Amino acid sequence: MRIPAALTLAIGLAICVAPGQHSASAAQSSSVPPPPTELAKLSYAFANAAASGDAEAAAKLSRFPLDNVVEHGARTLSKPEFLKRFKTDFTKHKDIVDCLLANNLEIELKNGQTNFKKWSINCNGNVYHFGFAADHWSYTGYENINE
Repeated sequence: MRIPAALTLAIGLAICVAPGQHSASAAQSSSVPPPPTELAKLSYAFANAAASGDAEAAAKLSRFPLDNVVEHGARTLSKPEFLKRFKTDFTKHKDIVDCLLANNLEIELKNGQTNFKKWSINCNGNVYHFGFAADHWSYTGYENINE
């Protein structure tokens, strides 16, 4: 039986926040929840697409337009732009592919609050974002925090 991604997210939220822990300190707890199973599967499939150079497979796992947070360049990428740049941005960079394959997903933490719908993989300052929207997980964009 397949459990819908929305239900998986709801269960994960229920498990992570115990009754009576409604303060900001609960969000800052040293106990970080593991990524949802469906997200881990999706990010690993995305990494495998990068490893094999399969831009179409990666595009199917993505939500367009993609965020593109870089100092010089477009703020978003369309699907055609993503497909055109895929091998240069992913497949030709073994270090990036290896990092994505390690699947070290980190939950977004902003102002001490955890956002269970946003996760990322930080590859030495090259951050690959994943998000939950419209009942499924997808790759949502790139950010270079070194710039």
